[in-house]
Amino acid sequence: MTDLSYEGWTNYETWCVHLWLSNEQGTDMFAREQASREFAYEVQADDAFREFVEEIYSLDHLRGLAGDLVNAAMGCVDWREVREAFLDKDE
Repeated sequence: MTDLSYEGWTNYETWCVHLWLSNEQGTDMFAREQASREFAYEVQADDAFREFVEEIYSLDHLRGLAGDLVNAAMGCVDWREVREAFLDKDE
């Protein structure tokens, strides 16, 4: 089995999402706020975090090849890992 981890993260896609969100003060702040929102289930929180990222980067309008590739990459992201990284920043 091949190890797909990247820079200490689950994979490149997870690292990349965290990098882009944490790279600027505004998105970092919004990501921390979104990560700290309360949900009944972890899965709901993870799905909401993905929707938040898709919204702030306007990814929902992508169609065709670009849309398929972005959706495939977004499906590889460990949303819980990214969300929890922003929760840990508040401590």
